[in-house]
Amino acid sequence: MSEMQAVRDLVLAAGETAVRMRSEAAVHRKADRSFVTDADLAVQSYLINALRKRYPEDGFVAEEEGVGRGPQQARRVWVLDPIDGTASYASGLSGWGVSVGLVEDGRAVAGWFHMPVTGEVFEADPEGGMQMAPDPAAPLAPAGLRPPQAFHRESSIFVDSGFHKRLALDPAFPGKVRSVGTTVGHVAYVAAGCADAAVLHDVHVWDFASALAMLTAAGGVMRYMDDGSDVDITEYLAGATVQRPMIGGHAETVARLAERLTSRE
Repeated sequence: MSEMQAVRDLVLAAGETAVRMRSEAAVHRKADRSFVTDADLAVQSYLINALRKRYPEDGFVAEEEGVGRGPQQARRVWVLDPIDGTASYASGLSGWGVSVGLVEDGRAVAGWFHMPVTGEVFEADPEGGMQMAPDPAAPLAPAGLRPPQAFHRESSIFVDSGFHKRLALDPAFPGKVRSVGTTVGHVAYVAAGCADAAVLHDVHVWDFASALAMLTAAGGVMRYMDDGSDVDITEYLAGATVQRPMIGGHAETVARLAERLTSRE
């Protein structure tokens, strides 16, 4: 079995666990006041144990309980978000999923993301490119970015729920602004051609590692809004918060959107 298939199976199984626990998973507040549930912890434990058994020499960084925080000396590092969109999960909404990214030699090279409620599966294969399936039973099919063009009424961007507090979008932007509750999902939809760009802010490496691999596989970029430089994922493997707004999408679209955004901070 290939590595891509093996990890996909783990992610799908993890999604089933999260769904099964959803009605009874206790919700807690972490020190930063964000949500964590029993399902987050159970899914993370399952994924780490399974991946460590298969890849004992690799490093790990994961959201819950500080797993692997600190310098990662391994050539390959697995970056896990057991439930990306825990607030949505806890609220009974569909915008959440299981995310696994692989960073190799400082680059996000592969990514897996599954949204169990919608059924969608997203995958970035270093050899096969960006792929998507509408449900786990369907075969993965190639997917890619929307072609760059002038913004119009059907253009769409994904933002987080606190976007309006931190950034201002030019009122003349003619398109749509959306949020479904999962950062990885936002970027995955962009990489699959379902939207033009995604804006990220106040995130951690587990919020975008798999998504960055998907963007790269689709031919896109993730760049800082303020100066247009590429995001270096290695700066965040120790768990630091990304303080500068980032934009993911086609390079030309990212540049156009950056011109229409200003910081409120």
